[in-house]
Amino acid sequence: MEPQRAWLALSLGAEREYAGNVGYADELDRCREGHTFETPKITSEPCTHFEAHFEGTCFPVPGRIPVQEVRKACPRFNGQLAIQALDLERLDGKAALLRTLSASLQPSHQEPLLFAHDAAEDAYVPNELDERTVLKRQIRARRGQATFRQALRERFDDTCLVTRCKLPDLLEAAHISPYRGQKDHHPSNGLLLRADIHTLFDLDLLGIDPATLQVHLHPRLHGLGYDAFAGQVLACNPHHLSREALESRWGLFQANLPAVGFAPRGEA
Repeated sequence: MEPQRAWLALSLGAEREYAGNVGYADELDRCREGHTFETPKITSEPCTHFEAHFEGTCFPVPGRIPVQEVRKACPRFNGQLAIQALDLERLDGKAALLRTLSASLQPSHQEPLLFAHDAAEDAYVPNELDERTVLKRQIRARRGQATFRQALRERFDDTCLVTRCKLPDLLEAAHISPYRGQKDHHPSNGLLLRADIHTLFDLDLLGIDPATLQVHLHPRLHGLGYDAFAGQVLACNPHHLSREALESRWGLFQANLPAVGFAPRGEA
């Protein structure tokens, strides 16, 4: 006789998806080879749509069973999969009730489903998974390619050129002309910026006048804590920066400004 098979399935809606998926942040400006780009390529691909209907086969589970206990019964649990094979014999603690309930259900053409309570309401349960290595790797990638960042740290004396922040942990290597390949890692195409300033620069919400090295802010930033940097002059020797790269990037900043009636802060 074939042993009874069981599955742990991801449930959508009301944020229940967080019960079956650990989640991850898509980096839409970086490919798996490490190359960056301004706009991701978007294509439409044909796909096959499957639907399953379980009318009359869903039964609520009495009481509360922590989803973490059910996950422990998955022989090959993977936090990114929507459906996991479940070994009923591994169910333990409160989750053992599922084994009892499953044995009491009558066989049918469609296997019955046991409906758990909304997993979003489950209490936090710590586990032994250490995600710090992944987090540190993401931070290192955001700071910029190692040799490029180190060159900028030495050139600018570990100082954010806009805020004058001197905490290395917050300083990132920013490309003036957007990264398109190894050639763009030239030190004269780089700025050492505090993490949030780097983001604003990448989004062309903060611009640098190539003639004066003055900082200019997009009108959207007014009143959001950055006004003090409007008109600030970069804390560096102008000869350390590529004039051509600055002019090209200044054009992108100006193109991002509202068409009529606004001028960036810092402009005389």
